[in-house]
Amino acid sequence: MASPEFTQSHLIIMFIFTSFMYIPYSALLEFNYPTLDEQNPNITVEGNATFLYYSYIKLTRNKKKQIGRVRYFQPMRLWENSLGVLLEADFVTQFSFKIHSDNWAPGDGIAFFLAQPPFHLPKLSH
Repeated sequence: MASPEFTQSHLIIMFIFTSFMYIPYSALLEFNYPTLDEQNPNITVEGNATFLYYSYIKLTRNKKKQIGRVRYFQPMRLWENSLGVLLEADFVTQFSFKIHSDNWAPGDGIAFFLAQPPFHLPKLSH
């Protein structure tokens, strides 16, 4: 019969080894754009959106039925399924923006979206 010290040391080694098998993989994706312009390859504008001076983006023209979109160009992995088990993921995001209207008429807004590539503007979307 094995000695108690031998059995305890084996159990401790097995516990440490199996503990590392269940550590979830995570990768930090962080970016900050204090200035926005057309020289940045990671920011794409679509529809009526245009880059303006001093790092501003105008999403729409001052007309009815306009759509503009700004998106981060690189894909971001939000979940992992390589082991055959879907692992949960989470993320935190923070935006700073200012909505300005010349005549204070309502109608403009902003939305945050997640989409699977390819994600193009649908035709006739206003």
